[in-house]
Amino acid sequence: MSNSSQFLNICKWQVRTDATKLLKVYIASVIINVLVLFGAGYLFNDEVMSVTDMGDLNDLVGVSFCYSAMQLFMLFAVSRLIAPMTNKKSRVGFMMIPGTMKQKFVMRVIFLSVVCVLVWAAGFVTADAIHVAAAKGLNAPGDQWATPAMLQTCKSNLTSSASPGEAVELFMKGLEAGQRAGEVAANPEGEVLQRPVQLPEELTKVKSFSEAGWLNVGYGILALLFSWAMCLFCGALFRTAPWVFAWLMSFVMSILLAVIDYFFGLGKPLMSVGYFIAIILFVGFAYKLFKNTQVIHNKLLNL
Repeated sequence: MSNSSQFLNICKWQVRTDATKLLKVYIASVIINVLVLFGAGYLFNDEVMSVTDMGDLNDLVGVSFCYSAMQLFMLFAVSRLIAPMTNKKSRVGFMMIPGTMKQKFVMRVIFLSVVCVLVWAAGFVTADAIHVAAAKGLNAPGDQWATPAMLQTCKSNLTSSASPGEAVELFMKGLEAGQRAGEVAANPEGEVLQRPVQLPEELTKVKSFSEAGWLNVGYGILALLFSWAMCLFCGALFRTAPWVFAWLMSFVMSILLAVIDYFFGLGKPLMSVGYFIAIILFVGFAYKLFKNTQVIHNKLLNL
């Protein structure tokens, strides 16, 4: 049997084995996204203040929550790297499947990082269709499709991604703009009313790939892969509740990188190099831990 046929058989086994789990993921995605889209559509049915140029989509706030939910699911999914090997029975069964550990590692990475995410995305599209159909049937506001805005949100995370230090600066600018908006509301007859309150362009415009340039797009991709590789490493290192440790590590690393970049001004070029090296190390260690997973091991760390 060729390596490609062997790998394809491993992938088929994985899909058949976790078909029920994929169905549960799809149903959970539909329910969560429907609740979020309906909630945003009717809590903000007059006007939703957008911080992007995606258009006058009433449920744009809901899209941001849906995107956050998808990110949390990706963290949970990727961190389940060694799920088929968490006890003796499943470990022996997994080892008996024809194929090398490298093939099984690649299969698990593709299944968790691509297949599971596509199933979640299909649940979002279904929820969006339910939301639009219900809104139109009831002649209610917020009957626009949210899927284009979701695609724009995903795109903006690649083209408009800020370095950790820049994110801190943008956050402070956003707070200043919010304070000025509060002053306008508190002083309706003051001169400040004549001056429009605007958020920084970095927060209000979704750039195209050509506008962003290869450096910014490359940085956005590396930043995304850095988070993915860190979750993959946590999934290989921790045997119990790896998603909890992945979330904690992501939280700590976000604060640490923000402080370092803000005070030392590393910028996107140096941060990109750091992310690239970290991705290689995280994936390499994850594979080593995956390959050496023991049949009987009751400790927290998979060492």
